[in-house]
Amino acid sequence: MATNLLNNPPQVTPAPITNTSLDRTTMFAPCILDRGRFSWVWIVPTCPYCNKSHDHYGGPLDGDPYLYVGRMFAARCDSTDRRRLAPEFPSLNLWYVLEPIQSKERAPETGSTRAVGD
Repeated sequence: MATNLLNNPPQVTPAPITNTSLDRTTMFAPCILDRGRFSWVWIVPTCPYCNKSHDHYGGPLDGDPYLYVGRMFAARCDSTDRRRLAPEFPSLNLWYVLEPIQSKERAPETGSTRAVGD
């Protein structure tokens, strides 16, 4: 009996995913910091999923927008893009982590620029 199992292991089929809204796909998204009218705005010029531009809140103007770097944000791709990207999982959550493109960052409290890592 044991020899038979070694030679012919049982075939296991994976269980179907029943709740795809909990599944996540995560990538890095290069972004640019911009000063909005009332707050800082992180702009993702080219989304890694749909190649469109998205923007994300970067905190109040008197705060530090770099606190939002490295956090996961939900990609703002529309439902058409989601169906095109993953037709078998239309409710798949697309996430990315903001990654600044700039070589210098702007200190919001002083308005001065400083090199990253200073």
